[in-house]
Amino acid sequence: MDLDLETCFLAFLIGFALYLLVNRVFIEGYEETYNPKTGEGINPECLHISVSGKCDPNEKLISCMKTTLGKDGQKRGGVPSCGVDRDDCKGPTQIWCGNDWGKKPGQSPSPSPNSPPTTPFDLNDTENFINYLKFEDVGLNDYNYTDTIMSINWAKMKSDSDSNSNNNLYSRIRGALARGEDVRFTEHSSQKSLDNLIIDKDILSHEDEEIDLTLSFVVELLKFIDPENLKILQFGDSVKGDIGDLRRIGIVFRSLEILDFNPITLEGAIQKEFVGDISVLGEMGGDSPVFPSLTELDLSNTSIHGDISVLGDMGGDSPVFPQLTGLDLSETNIYGNISVLSDMGGVFPSLDYLVLSHTGISGDISVLGDMGGDSPVFPKLTDLYLSYNKNITGDISVLGEMRGVFPSLDSLVLSHTGISGDISVLGEMGGDSPVFPSLTELDLGNTSIHGDISVLGEMGGYPPVFPQLDLLFLSHTGISGDISVLGEMGGDPPVFPSLIELDLDETDISGRLTSTILTRMFPNSDVDLFPEDLNFTTQPDYYLSPQQ
Repeated sequence: MDLDLETCFLAFLIGFALYLLVNRVFIEGYEETYNPKTGEGINPECLHISVSGKCDPNEKLISCMKTTLGKDGQKRGGVPSCGVDRDDCKGPTQIWCGNDWGKKPGQSPSPSPNSPPTTPFDLNDTENFINYLKFEDVGLNDYNYTDTIMSINWAKMKSDSDSNSNNNLYSRIRGALARGEDVRFTEHSSQKSLDNLIIDKDILSHEDEEIDLTLSFVVELLKFIDPENLKILQFGDSVKGDIGDLRRIGIVFRSLEILDFNPITLEGAIQKEFVGDISVLGEMGGDSPVFPSLTELDLSNTSIHGDISVLGDMGGDSPVFPQLTGLDLSETNIYGNISVLSDMGGVFPSLDYLVLSHTGISGDISVLGDMGGDSPVFPKLTDLYLSYNKNITGDISVLGEMRGVFPSLDSLVLSHTGISGDISVLGEMGGDSPVFPSLTELDLGNTSIHGDISVLGEMGGYPPVFPQLDLLFLSHTGISGDISVLGEMGGDPPVFPSLIELDLDETDISGRLTSTILTRMFPNSDVDLFPEDLNFTTQPDYYLSPQQ
């Protein structure tokens, strides 16, 4: 059969097209066309960069590549920035590579699933959306402000959308949020005046459809709140975002006093998708601080990271948080040496509590003895929590050197750390001017401290070493001695006139405990002891607490 040249050429084209289709070369090549203006598609530079490093399983995007050398000297960085979108991937040392970039060795990436930034909803859409916002007052909080929960009536919005009475607002908003796109509302004049706003934990839930709440969308919702009156902002559930985005809240809500990212409605909940380096907090000061009125900042149970050395750079003539009384960074990925605490004079002059438990910080507690003098670093501090940091070490003898360091300290929690030393130092902390005259809680449990329990009988006098102590935890330590010393702790006044709980569980204490001993120890409380007599072994399970 004779075939002319035209037929052969046509057959070739058809065959080649089928080859491209089967191998997805045609489709991928078309989809990956790079637009340098919008950033859509795949930057050709990405095709020669291999992925190394890991992201948290909950951080879905591996899209922003640093073009500088990585910490291990990888070519062109080779380290993805996790949980980042294209809008955040800017600057001369970063390029956008798309969501599926580098998914398999040698396989070219698919284009970014994110469309270019959306234009704001017009004024009609914005005012229409207001009709579906719900605000429920749920009572007064501890600060005597009214708690108000914000939610969205998605059911009514969908019903109205189905009847075409609101221009399909339901699908346009939820569709954009589901795709990870930003939703922008137009500025308007209708704003709700509130003291305390709680973002409902189910604010995006409807018909079993799960959509991630982003800090970007929260910022848009705040456009409907009067910035002059809002004092407290709390999150009822996890929010996805970056710590750097806090600036967008602070520059508008200048009266904000409390910012709480710790989920308040979910026991044990963790904000795994709230990320970022705490170094950005050091950039929020200046002549006009981002948060001039903030008194409490709670970023606990989030995935933020970074070196706590930044805290030492947040003071000066223009402190970052001039009114801050409480800072909670517990259960985060922060790290660094606690020696920075001695460098924080004037940084937080009004700080009331500092919580750094369950982090990656380290260092020697001897630094605590260097924070006093004529101008204590934290003259108003009442609560210091450094627990569950095994890399915090040092000798507890430093406690005897802290006279005047924390004149108002109420709680000192050093449990589950690497500290050690002899508890005899506790007997040296009294005198005319006790080291901690206001201390109500001392927790040294689950540490390597040791010594004889007899020191407890030496802590009386006028005034006692700890005249206000309610709670004393020494469990899971190496302390030893005879339990009968507790019977010597009565007198007038007793050694611990305010004691409520004494925990000596899992120690090397031995001896015999009787009701008589307990009565002398707790002269002003009814004591529940069962059985009536308890014989101690070398490893007793022991816990004391009078009836309330």
